Amino acid sequence: MKLSEHFKRMKTKLEKWEYANKIVVYDARSLYLFHHETKFRRIIVAIVESKTFENIILTLIILNSLCYTFQDYSESKLLSVRFSRNWWLKYTEQVFSSCFMLECVLKIVS
Repeated sequence: MKLSEHFKRMKTKLEKWEYANKIVVYDARSLYLFHHETKFRRIIVAIVESKTFENIILTLIILNSLCYTFQDYSESKLLSVRFSRNWWLKYTEQVFSSCFMLECVLKIVS
């Protein structure tokens, strides 16, 4: 079966776009809000499909993993919480979680 025949049989309308010399297939509407012809959605798809975006996310994953290796489980509760290493890692975890949530939202919208 050809790819074009497969598109015709599907209930939802899929759109083929070309970004960075590759063809990507997305639904015609994202979350039933963003049509594939809107400038906003095309910008989001261009961001998500870029190699730079993939490299940034991969770097964040590696940095997040490294931060987890620095966590100290032997630290006493009596030590000053303000200067502890775990205190710093707690806030970096929030930053990484925010970045990964942004990635998730961008991929859902695209």
